[in-house]
Amino acid sequence: MLIGAEGMGAAETAAPREGIDPRLVFWHVPGTTREEILNALAHDVAAAGVHVDPDELAARLLAREREKCTAHSAGVAIPHTRLDRLDDVVIAVATTAHPVDFAAPDGVPVQVIFLVAGPTPYPALILQALARVSRMLRVPGIAERLREAGSREEMRDAVRAAETGLPQAVRR
Repeated sequence: MLIGAEGMGAAETAAPREGIDPRLVFWHVPGTTREEILNALAHDVAAAGVHVDPDELAARLLAREREKCTAHSAGVAIPHTRLDRLDDVVIAVATTAHPVDFAAPDGVPVQVIFLVAGPTPYPALILQALARVSRMLRVPGIAERLREAGSREEMRDAVRAAETGLPQAVRR
C-alpha cells in the first residue's frame, strides 16, 4: 500500500513510499465548521498533487460524516471515503487553525484530522490504512504533539516519529 503519494506521477513518487507523504501534512487548515474544514482539506490534498476532484472528495467526506461522525476522542477525527478514480490509498494529516465542532461523542472539538481515501474496488486497503492511523494514534503523545505543533515542519517531525516502529504497509 502506497500511503500519501497516490495518484501522483511516477517521478513524484520517488520520495519514500512508506509512511505519510510529507506533502500531505497540513498545518492550521482554515475554517470554522466541519464542512469548511473538509472542503479546504480536500482542496489542499488535490493541490499537493493527488489526482482527485477536490469537490468530489469533499462531498464524499461530508456525506460520510452525515452517516456517522468520524470524530473520536480527544479532538481527533478520521474522515474517510472511497473514490473510483484513486489507484491506492491516500492519508493526509492536518490540524485546524481553531477547534471545530465535529459532533464528537465526547463533545471535544476537533483539531487533529487524519483524512483517509481509497479506491472503491479495494475496501480492504482503506481498512488497512485506518488500522495504521489507529496504531499511530496509540503512540503516546502523538495527538498532543500534532495539536501543539507550531509549523508544518513540526507536524512532519511528529508524524515521522510516530511512524517509526510501525510495521511496513502491505501492498496489494
